Amino acid sequence: MRHQRFCVASNDVDRWEQDVLRELIVRWRAEAGLSQRELSAKLRRPHNYIVKLETGSRGLEVVELIDIIRALGKDVPTAFSQIASEMDR
Repeated sequence: MRHQRFCVASNDVDRWEQDVLRELIVRWRAEAGLSQRELSAKLRRPHNYIVKLETGSRGLEVVELIDIIRALGKDVPTAFSQIASEMDR
């Protein structure tokens, strides 16, 4: 049985929800006092990976989101709760 990859930002996810997630990542990075380059280095990804995420030109898989949350020093369950809360507004 093949497993489908779950993607947070895909064609069938509302653009508004993508924007909420993108804005949260930008805010969390700023709160952590990290530049895009610093975050990308922590994730061992090229700088343009963060640029594309934050500008909305790249989707984000759940496992990638978890890596980002951890790299930003946030608690994963708390971060997901915050994402859900922001999307419920």
